[in-house]
Amino acid sequence: MIDDSSNTVAYNKMSNRDFRQIYFYEFKLGGTAAQTARNIIEVWGQGSVNECTVQRWFQKFRAGNTSLEDEPHGSRPPTLG
Repeated sequence: MIDDSSNTVAYNKMSNRDFRQIYFYEFKLGGTAAQTARNIIEVWGQGSVNECTVQRWFQKFRAGNTSLEDEPHGSRPPTLG
């Protein structure tokens, strides 16, 4: 087990794109999204990544989309009330 107290600062400096590079690296190595998420969480701690997010990126990579840029998101839905 890795002591994550020293990794908190490093995690705070990691951008989403930095994590995407790790996803792609693990994908190219033949890893799974679940194992990639576990590896990242072991090093950078809980909350660093979400397994569903890693799975979404792995799906993009499998489809041949190797861009590490996030797709544009729609606007926030209006709130009621």
